[in-house]
Amino acid sequence: MIKKILNLTALAVMMFLTACKKTGPIGETGAAGATGLNGPKLKGNVVGFVTLSDEFGVRLADYAGFKITVAGSNPEKSTTTDADGKYLLTDVETGTYNLEFTKVGFGLFKRMSVVHIGGTAPTSLGNNNLWQTAQTIVTNLTAVAGVGDTVIISAKATPVQPTGSATSIQRRVRFFFGRTNAVTYLNYASTFNQLLVPPGGDGSFTIKLRRSNFQVFNAGETCHIIGYGLSPLENFYTDVNTNVGIYSGVNIAGVSNVANFVMP
Repeated sequence: MIKKILNLTALAVMMFLTACKKTGPIGETGAAGATGLNGPKLKGNVVGFVTLSDEFGVRLADYAGFKITVAGSNPEKSTTTDADGKYLLTDVETGTYNLEFTKVGFGLFKRMSVVHIGGTAPTSLGNNNLWQTAQTIVTNLTAVAGVGDTVIISAKATPVQPTGSATSIQRRVRFFFGRTNAVTYLNYASTFNQLLVPPGGDGSFTIKLRRSNFQVFNAGETCHIIGYGLSPLENFYTDVNTNVGIYSGVNIAGVSNVANFVMP
């Protein structure tokens, strides 16, 4: 009798465990939350400021009218700054963007690889200080190999600043060096520090560089050179697509002729 009771108990336990293995219907999946850039596309605002100066760094009175565009957007997504320099791009989807800044009298400036999460908290880009394109015009450019390992570069920069002008308002020139006569500020192999143009006279100047300033060129190689006027603050950025440093404050209209020399 005891054995029979034990068998019945064991059978009941087995039936209970079997019943426990059964599962009910699968419930609905909840909505996925945002998980950064790999999450669902959200929309949100991008906000920032610009402050504007003339070619010598004197702040302008009004910062309005600078256009900010999401590069490649179709339809175009853009906005303009107000008098205080504030801009607001609304309803921008989650993503990484390049922003283009344009206004007559200023070179094209870009903010590259801006990461925007979206949602209720806006992406704040802070402030960019942008200077007007310099009026400096570069002419009469020549370059020759000098004595030993030197290279002598001569040019003329106008308009001429008065004799005794402070360094802050002296004109500046940047030279770009390339391997073909198609060298420009967008297509170059190397560049050197911007150069101050001495005030007074007719704007002519000469500089002497050494072989060590041209490390990407080999001795005997033909080097092509071009010069642009620009402001002390060059509105510089690096293009992430080409890895080229862009000095967007150069005066494209005042570019020099192309000269060349054989590297000593």
